[in-house]
Amino acid sequence: MPRSRRLLARSVRILTQVAKDIWDGQLTLRAMSLVYTTLLSLVPLLAISFSVLKGFGVHREIEPFLITFLAPLGDKAEEIALRFVEFIDNTSVSVLGYIGFGMLFYAVISLMQKIERAFNFVWRVDRDRSFSERVRDYLTLIFVGPTLMVAATGMWATIMNTSIVETLADVAPLGWLLDLATRAIPIALVIFTFTFVYAFVPNIKVRWRPALVGGVISGLLWNAGGLGFAAFVGNSGNYSAIYSGFATAIFFMIWLYVAWMILLIGCSISFYIQNPYFASQQSVILSIRMREKLAFSIAAIIGERYYQGQSPLSADSIADKLAVPSQLVETVLAPMEAAQLVISNSMLPLEGKTAIVTGAGRGVGEATAKRLSAAGAHVVVNDLDESEANACVAAINSTGGLAVACAGDVTAANFPERLIDTAIESFGGIDVLVNNAGYIWNGAIQNHSDEQWQAMLDVHATAPFRILRALAPWLRETARREQAEQGAASVRKIVNVSSVSGTTGAATQIAYSAGKAAVVGITRTLAKEWGRYNATVNCVAFGHIETRLTQSYSGEPPTISVGDRDFRVGLSEQQIDSSMRASPLGRSGRPEDGHANMATVILHQFPSSHYNEKARWALTYKHVDHTRQSYLPGPHISQIKKLSGQSSVPVLEWDGAIVPAVRTIAWAGMINHNRYATSVFGKGKPRFTMFFYRLAFPFVKPLIAKANGVNPENIEKSKLIVQSYLDEINEAVSNTGYLISAQFSAADLTAAALLAPLANPDHEDMKRPSPIVDSFKEILDTYSRHPTISWVEKQYREQRS
Repeated sequence: MPRSRRLLARSVRILTQVAKDIWDGQLTLRAMSLVYTTLLSLVPLLAISFSVLKGFGVHREIEPFLITFLAPLGDKAEEIALRFVEFIDNTSVSVLGYIGFGMLFYAVISLMQKIERAFNFVWRVDRDRSFSERVRDYLTLIFVGPTLMVAATGMWATIMNTSIVETLADVAPLGWLLDLATRAIPIALVIFTFTFVYAFVPNIKVRWRPALVGGVISGLLWNAGGLGFAAFVGNSGNYSAIYSGFATAIFFMIWLYVAWMILLIGCSISFYIQNPYFASQQSVILSIRMREKLAFSIAAIIGERYYQGQSPLSADSIADKLAVPSQLVETVLAPMEAAQLVISNSMLPLEGKTAIVTGAGRGVGEATAKRLSAAGAHVVVNDLDESEANACVAAINSTGGLAVACAGDVTAANFPERLIDTAIESFGGIDVLVNNAGYIWNGAIQNHSDEQWQAMLDVHATAPFRILRALAPWLRETARREQAEQGAASVRKIVNVSSVSGTTGAATQIAYSAGKAAVVGITRTLAKEWGRYNATVNCVAFGHIETRLTQSYSGEPPTISVGDRDFRVGLSEQQIDSSMRASPLGRSGRPEDGHANMATVILHQFPSSHYNEKARWALTYKHVDHTRQSYLPGPHISQIKKLSGQSSVPVLEWDGAIVPAVRTIAWAGMINHNRYATSVFGKGKPRFTMFFYRLAFPFVKPLIAKANGVNPENIEKSKLIVQSYLDEINEAVSNTGYLISAQFSAADLTAAALLAPLANPDHEDMKRPSPIVDSFKEILDTYSRHPTISWVEKQYREQRS
């Protein structure tokens, strides 16, 4: 079939399906619902969305837009538009108070949410945006949209009034074209607005071509419909005689209905263009068996890419791979995402972060770089071998990631500064640093030369030290600036790669073991230095990982080249067999296992919705098992147990036992003080966010009280629980000053952190807003007399750096 006939047949199918959707009544039903919501929300929407323009005194510039929108109402259009502008002119959001502004804001958000749900219905999308996404996207659309429209119109008017354009207008052909362009601007603006709405509002990725086609068709329908409705109003004089002043209101509601129908028809056209399969007359209903098969196929694709360190695919790309409609993939993905079997791209924990990985040309380093990229990070790839670094960068960029190479010898004196500068110049900052570069130069101690000893210390200890030293000025300055501007520094992660040889020793590896042991010391020391800058420093000690350094051999060992020298590497078959017998898994580790361990340290520790003092503190102590460092309390418990494969996680057991009681007591002292309570749990948030916290607090206060058991009976019960634990801890620390042994451990960290809300720890992270309200101060004063609370404050003074 010729292309023109195929296009015609496809257009007929789409228009037939759109007509069928209208006939079925769902589009008309949603259009009528939007009319009702618009009547309630139009004035608040205009008041809020044009508040920015009002602040600059240019809000009356919207009058032409309103007149154009209401033009089909005939001679009443200008009068209604003027009424709207006068209302906005007389509205002062600042004098409404919290409740008044809340109601105004609620009306606007309700309209935006109903529009999104109508569009999602057309696009067969079952899930709405998250609350944070709604606030971000809706506010952007509400505040920025009108400003851009007025700015664009003003810019066009400025251009048309220039002397050059006025001169050109006198030239016959050019003057006619300029006049035509001026007349076309309103239509183009409508088409652009509709295209943007079709691409932006549905909670699914809409390609620009379907959105543009839908925008063009609906824009032309809008102008044609406006002309037709204007003719209808002009020939309906009898309605005015019957309904008098109500006739205008009736015409306005009918025009709103027509407008919403046009908008939904264009949305439907966009959907069928992007998903032509649904424009066929066949109705697709997947059986349970086919749903399961499709779900397993989707999971296999996602899992394979994750394991290989590749960036995630969109639903459309998965659909292309499986040769099925993308909408079916979306239908199956929705319940998988709800059950947290898969995580959407918008939830990538390292989205927009920058990571440096040294020694990333092969093995664990390469796998780590790819894994970080798959998690959303921009990556600076270092390797001694420039070709290997470039190959890793090419692999990352080919999968949709973003990486640059910085090849070079990490032991060179001037290299660390170049590495740090490359990351800052390429991506604007540094969020993650993985010190992974290294190699092995084995030999019994009697055969070890001074050169061999120094080479191992240089690459494994001195090089990480120099890189961290080069990073320090930028990190400190940036953290201090962020603390001054936003109340808290962004979280940054350092991961230093050690080895079990550095913790337990290994025959023939005395220099290598010394270098890796130094890494542990560097990590622990720097964790205490950089904790105040919200930077956590962790160490990962690998066992036997299958890389070129540990490859199996029989006969002569293989060699690698470092600079102008060749080094023997690898393990004999006998050594491999011995290592396998000692391994609980019965096998050696793989590079993918290594990057998974480092990714766990990095990925699970960026703050999202729940991030508290215990987690912040735990991240700074490397002698605490990282599976306890990276897990957060509260609603995460069931997920953490599943992830860790443990029926109980020690820190979580503490959380479940004492945290609810501590929260009840703390909230009891704050819940009746709006400003203070929001200042406590909104610490470090921007002023804009704090404003909405305080606005919402009176509404969520009953929910907070219920969730935390803030009632007289439970408060007394919580006091008994806390008192019991305080006495138990006091008895436990009476001999050595610590809970378990004669030195500070994870148990002390956990106990002190979880009791900190009832103490007065002298640390930046735990400083409370001042002045403390009397009811909460009374609670603090009561507990300050208990020896355990004094012990908590001592741990902060001596251990929390």
